[in-house]
Amino acid sequence: MKRWITTTALGAALAGCASAPPQAPGTVTDADAAAVSACRYLGEVGGTPRWTGAAAAFADQHARQQARAQAARLGATHVVWTGVYNTSTLSVRGKAYRCPG
Repeated sequence: MKRWITTTALGAALAGCASAPPQAPGTVTDADAAAVSACRYLGEVGGTPRWTGAAAAFADQHARQQARAQAARLGATHVVWTGVYNTSTLSVRGKAYRCPG
């Protein structure tokens, strides 16, 4: 019985460290301002990659995927990119919209 309680407690503790997977960024489409004129604005989104060195070539793509995932969590269907910033670390910004249909 003591072993069962210990195992259950350990399992619960480890489950508390797990996080839910992000919403599928593939459900969010890139768009321009004209394409979202009839859509509802949901908010600003952004992404900053953690990659450096040889993997930095994929930084822009990874940052955009982060922003799309954030937009998907807002319920967005489209994102309009407003900027790519590369000071000391690359980051992207966009506006998330939910379009009908």
